[in-house]
Amino acid sequence: MRPRGLVSMLVAALTLPPAAAAPWMRSEGEAAWDATLTRASGDHYWDRQGDYRPLDCRSRNLYLSQGLEYGYSYYHTLFARADLASKRCGRDAASGPGDVELGIRGRLDLYRNGRTWELSLTLPTGYSRTAPSRLGYGRIGLEAGIYGLFKGSEADPVRSWDWEAGTSLRWWQGPPAEQWLGYLRWARRVKPLGKFTLGLDAELSFWNGTDEPTRFVNQSRQAEYDKLTARAAFSRALGEEWGWRVALGDVLWGRNAGDDLSISFGIHRIWKP
Repeated sequence: MRPRGLVSMLVAALTLPPAAAAPWMRSEGEAAWDATLTRASGDHYWDRQGDYRPLDCRSRNLYLSQGLEYGYSYYHTLFARADLASKRCGRDAASGPGDVELGIRGRLDLYRNGRTWELSLTLPTGYSRTAPSRLGYGRIGLEAGIYGLFKGSEADPVRSWDWEAGTSLRWWQGPPAEQWLGYLRWARRVKPLGKFTLGLDAELSFWNGTDEPTRFVNQSRQAEYDKLTARAAFSRALGEEWGWRVALGDVLWGRNAGDDLSISFGIHRIWKP
């Protein structure tokens, strides 16, 4: 682990947008939309053995991600997410629409919210899947996971805390290896300021993929990689429907993965059409 990694773990940040893996069900007829702009950059990477090495250029990546959720019924929430991306590192560059994610979320506990399962499908949008610089794998992906939100005591009207955790498996068509993903988040609501979130994400490969000619301008688009990322954020509501968040993220450790430091800003709206 890098020396600054221990500090970054406490100050790095990112919250899950509404259309990402989540333990919360939408009410029937309720909709949620979010848009997040993220800038990520790095000039080092971890090789296949986990040794930390310099890149011969600095990556400069921009992402505009939009997501939509809809409460189809009490039992099911539908969601979708699409990205626009621009990636550059030295002479290597790629830009345009990224992958599209479509999914469904259901209740593990029929009598309470915050316990869910998810199935999602990742679809490429026609970018090259063989060029060294590309926006994704260019392959169909399938993910299945379970998630939980454990709320703290509401007895204290000023301060309360929540725990959130999730785990999933991801399968890819073709060369990319299967992956295990997991996350843990801790959130503190401080009225009237807003909510502070700290978290840790893990992406671990089964290392059963086939190497492809991908450069580290794509960061974690190697066919096989491991990555541990610290995340945290501040979010605040703007009235009954709108809200915003500001976030940082830092990769603490990896194998066959690029080192990213990211900052993002997002807005969201939750309403009943």
